[in-house]
Amino acid sequence: MLHSYRLCDSSPCVFDSVFKTFAHMKKFRDATDTFCRMKDYGFFPTIESCNAYMSSLLDLHRMNITLAFYREMRRHTILPNVYTLNMVMRAYSKLGKLEKALETFREMESMGFRPNTASYNTLIAGHCSKGLLSFAIKLKNSMERSGVQQDVVTSNMLIHGVCKEGKLHEANRVFIEMKAANVTPNIEGKTKNTAYLVKELDKHNLVPNASTFSALFVDFDGAVQVLKEMFERSMAPNSSTLSEIYNGLCQCVKIQEANILCSEMEARDLMPASFGKSKARDLIFKS
Repeated sequence: MLHSYRLCDSSPCVFDSVFKTFAHMKKFRDATDTFCRMKDYGFFPTIESCNAYMSSLLDLHRMNITLAFYREMRRHTILPNVYTLNMVMRAYSKLGKLEKALETFREMESMGFRPNTASYNTLIAGHCSKGLLSFAIKLKNSMERSGVQQDVVTSNMLIHGVCKEGKLHEANRVFIEMKAANVTPNIEGKTKNTAYLVKELDKHNLVPNASTFSALFVDFDGAVQVLKEMFERSMAPNSSTLSEIYNGLCQCVKIQEANILCSEMEARDLMPASFGKSKARDLIFKS
């Protein structure tokens, strides 16, 4: 292919495809050899192919090689994109070089790119892993001010980080903010964080109050289980929390869970006054 390239008036796209294929297959020696031979002929792979190469390196925890390749890219004026710079930040963060990661973040902005959710999450993860929670929370606040949407990854990292450091009131606040931002954790993340928070409260001899538990109701799938934990601790949730969960279960057609909740509330004389006019309650009895 190389020898016939000029003779046949071939396209650099052919070699770009070869390089990308080797990258996806994690055949790094072949990919590197292809990259070097392309340089000899005066052309380079696309940024998308370079990203594939860097991503494969990161998957195998080759952070230093990832960064060395990025420097080689820049030396040959291959322009990065946001995805490229996110991977550079990830590599620096994994190596514990948070200042370098932040420097790359600022470089991203100076190059005219807008950091995305993954950009912020990478930095937040790096700072949480080092116990630098105050700065991680500042990053989350900056994220909100910049209009970048936080996701379940953002919240789960912060909750895990503050619980690990024993900052349980902060964990509670993150839960509340997550709910206010309509960020619903996945089942695994929700279950782990709820259980972890309750366990940590017990370990530190702190009794969770109703507000703490109310913050755990980030969706309705686990609401009955969390309420059971409250009832076992002789703790009464407020009527607005009960109404919200009850109506939510009914709207999601989770009739069995709603019936269980209704029975518990009646047995404990916690039935909200508003239930007399509740369409959700009517739906239960019709079912």
